[in-house]
Amino acid sequence: MKFLVATDFSENSNKALEYAASMAQVLDAKITLLHAWQVMPVGAGIEEVGMAQNVETMERESKELLQKIVDEFGKKYPVFERTISKQGFPSEVLEEVYKSMKPDLVVAGRKGQGAVSRAIFGSVSSRLVESDMRPLLVIPENAEINEMKEALFLSDFYDSDIANLKTLASFLKPRNARINVMHYHTSEHEKDVDEEFFKHFEGVVRDRVGYDNFSFKMEDSNDLHDSLDEVIKSKKIQMLCIASMHRSFWQQLVDPSLTKHLLKKIDLPVLIFDAHAENVEDLF
Repeated sequence: MKFLVATDFSENSNKALEYAASMAQVLDAKITLLHAWQVMPVGAGIEEVGMAQNVETMERESKELLQKIVDEFGKKYPVFERTISKQGFPSEVLEEVYKSMKPDLVVAGRKGQGAVSRAIFGSVSSRLVESDMRPLLVIPENAEINEMKEALFLSDFYDSDIANLKTLASFLKPRNARINVMHYHTSEHEKDVDEEFFKHFEGVVRDRVGYDNFSFKMEDSNDLHDSLDEVIKSKKIQMLCIASMHRSFWQQLVDPSLTKHLLKKIDLPVLIFDAHAENVEDLF
């Protein structure tokens, strides 16, 4: 496996890197560590020579800091394959490297409760979510580095969920972590239809994914805030897994108020998969 990890040399980035490195070590994966840097304004009256010197200085400092991180983290996690220092806006550089590298996982950090507006759906991280980079693992600065035992996968039973569950299982298989697959029925109608879909979906997943440690549950909910809180606390969830869906559930999930709630109240790594609006009937 190949991981692409972004860093800006902050404590938050270091936390994300440590999380990715511990995960890579278990999976025997290799990490490419990327830093994107931008030239600071040189001020009025400074000629092109000054700009060139600024570029040269920033590139040198970026490479030195990357090597320092690899030297420090590499003592505990010998998983680093290479480093990349590149000029440009972080999300654009990351996407460019992603397209050429085609990693199995992209990892980035996010700030904590004091910076929700710049977290997973804000600023640079928002651009990553809106990009084609998948799967994308976003690590909060307060994430604990421990043995993964429980993950929560929120499903609307698309065909693509099966492929995403296969990928998730490949990440969690070495530790045999349980994948709790949940579907929230948020409509007042057609509950019996949803139940039939979910029952069939469970059978398809168990048949196709090739992973033994699954749990499946469907719940009614008009308040995803409280429902997610309760499930995460009761099951001691350590990772939240979602997909870019376009049905009613995803629309609720990306609602600003719920997103803010997730980021402030649920301080967990969030693994984001891709999903397409494929017809649910394709499962039958």
